[in-house]
Amino acid sequence: MRLIRSDIFLDASVNNVGRFDLSFKSLAEQSPRTLLRLFGHVPIDDTALIEPIEREIALPLLSVDHAFRLTRGAEHWVEHFEAEVVLSADDLNKILKRSALLRLKTDQPVWTTIILLSRRHKPAVVPETLAILDGSIDLKVRPRFVALWELAASVALSSPVVEMLPLVGAMKATREELEEAIRRVSRIEDKELSGRLRAELVTWSGLNYNENETGEIRRRASMVTTEQVFLASLVGEQAVRDVKLWEAQGNLAVVIESRFPGLMDNAAIDALSDIEKVRALIKAVAKAPSLDEARTAVDRILNPD
Repeated sequence: MRLIRSDIFLDASVNNVGRFDLSFKSLAEQSPRTLLRLFGHVPIDDTALIEPIEREIALPLLSVDHAFRLTRGAEHWVEHFEAEVVLSADDLNKILKRSALLRLKTDQPVWTTIILLSRRHKPAVVPETLAILDGSIDLKVRPRFVALWELAASVALSSPVVEMLPLVGAMKATREELEEAIRRVSRIEDKELSGRLRAELVTWSGLNYNENETGEIRRRASMVTTEQVFLASLVGEQAVRDVKLWEAQGNLAVVIESRFPGLMDNAAIDALSDIEKVRALIKAVAKAPSLDEARTAVDRILNPD
């Protein structure tokens, strides 16, 4: 996860958290019940007891995204969530093993949900069953797939949990709903939390748009940065410039991830300090018809001489 340089927005402790995992991590910590009601297999009410299963304790060798042990009366089960931007065969194999290990460690039914984050990278075919047949072992898992971009943003906006607001950017939202999310983030009195959620909202907003829709990415980003007038009165102009640069870097990372993964790594993107160069790179990468032409355009912008 990229850090905003001003420490009023993100603490260094999030440095190793995945770019999109941060929103889910915050939501899981602040309101696991909201996460479960949004993505869970089994409907729950306020009487259900929810216990987070620590990643390190649950699976020391294979890291689960989020897992919760639930109790409702005499019923006991585990909800297991995996959030994926790009879903590969290797990812599915690992998710199968994580689900199986959770079942062995908890000795309770496990319901696995795979949350697809990127419309552009959605699988052509979603498997009904994940399976491993190896010797005497015949292991099968039937996960449920949820496409984030197909969920109505009204679900997030109706929740009192502010950590839900960044997800509006990647959900099925109207312009009015996105503007409402921005307004709510701006009204949060905790400046650190408000800044972090604003940055997450920008990143999520660019996730599900391809090269033909980069105008929408810029429009959504500009909608958020217009709110910096409010932020500037609280934290100063330099902090606002830091946020704008971070937002542009985040959009560049999203475009590269969507079009040419590996073209520039996060360290190289973080090292960029000229926001105009970052914006030029976004435009060039979005328009490049091939990886070679994208590399040429990036080199020309970064090394004009």
